[in-house]
Amino acid sequence: AIVQCADGIATALSELVAHENLDPTASIKESILAAETIQLCAQHQKSIVDEYVWNIQFLPQCSLY
Repeated sequence: AIVQCADGIATALSELVAHENLDPTASIKESILAAETIQLCAQHQKSIVDEYVWNIQFLPQCSLY
C-alpha cells in the first residue's frame, strides 16, 4: 500500500506539472488521501515491529541443545 500510494502521489503531481491548465483540487485531495494512507501503514508497521521486539526481549532464554 505504501508503494502504491507514493506512486499515486508522484503520478498526480506529475500530471499537474505536465498539464498546467488542470484544476489542482482533485490531485491535491488524492495526494492528501494517499499520504494519510502511507502514515497509517507506517504506524501499523511500527506497532508490529515494536510488538515483535518487545516479545523477543522478554522471551525466556531457551537452549537450542
